[in-house]
Amino acid sequence: MLKYLSMLLLIFGTTATTVLAQSDSDTPWHSNRDGTVEYNCDVVNATLSALADGDQQTLMDLRYEQIIRYDSGTEWDVLQYAGAGALSTLLEKDEDSTVALEDMFGIAREICAVAQASATTESSTGDTFTVTVTGDINMRACPGTNCDVVQTAQNGSLLTVIGEQDEWYEVQLEEGTAFIAAWLTTRGPDAIIPIDERYIDPRTGCLIVFDPRRGDMDIRLLLSGDRQNDMLADLYRPNETRSLPVAGQNDYTFRDTGEPYIDQYYAWDVSWPLGMYQIEFSLDSKTTRLGWELDERGDYTIHIVCD
Repeated sequence: MLKYLSMLLLIFGTTATTVLAQSDSDTPWHSNRDGTVEYNCDVVNATLSALADGDQQTLMDLRYEQIIRYDSGTEWDVLQYAGAGALSTLLEKDEDSTVALEDMFGIAREICAVAQASATTESSTGDTFTVTVTGDINMRACPGTNCDVVQTAQNGSLLTVIGEQDEWYEVQLEEGTAFIAAWLTTRGPDAIIPIDERYIDPRTGCLIVFDPRRGDMDIRLLLSGDRQNDMLADLYRPNETRSLPVAGQNDYTFRDTGEPYIDQYYAWDVSWPLGMYQIEFSLDSKTTRLGWELDERGDYTIHIVCD
């Protein structure tokens, strides 16, 4: 038993520095710091789990799976490392053995743990969005009406959704998370932006600039940049779930630069109440919804520049 443990200990090592050289969530292969060795984290994690559970059948099923490869192009499977019959032997109890799973897999275990945490963080960040609460609703400890109420969200509250389960949203709180009924919310802005500063949307890379002026109340969108024809933009008035119908779009050029732009305008008889407005625009299958507070009447031109 101990000779097999020693073999695995030499294979996976315990002295290398745990720094991820690559963290592509689309591949199971992750390398050590200098990139000379890569570990198949799917196989590493499955092997660790089977060893912990004493699952002999899974270990045998994994015996021909590639688990490590070198920069020379050499690849090895689990059986080549452990030796014939070693996986079965590892399931036997050995009270004299002092080698734990953490020591046996060393750097491979740590690198794969870092890779998994990195992928989870990227996934969570990319999938978050904001909702607006309609009415005073209960926030619960789990996704169901029978779950304990942890606190109440007031009408109009903006909440960040980090996960979905059936018809429930998991939302971020100051401390921890809670669940709310999805049918009691509407899609909210991903960010509240000021109208006196430029804003670069991190999801699409587009630039948003407000140009407010004195005059009759009106709002129009100017779409410009190299990707102006690839962009779709919708405007939402306060407390409305449907976008405002577009009256038309005209192609113009800026006088100072000669660059083209699209003037997107709305019907002359549209009412413009004060309150929280939202713009939703899409580019390359990426959609962003931004909110801003309209607290003063005037003529508002909103520039959206996408290159």
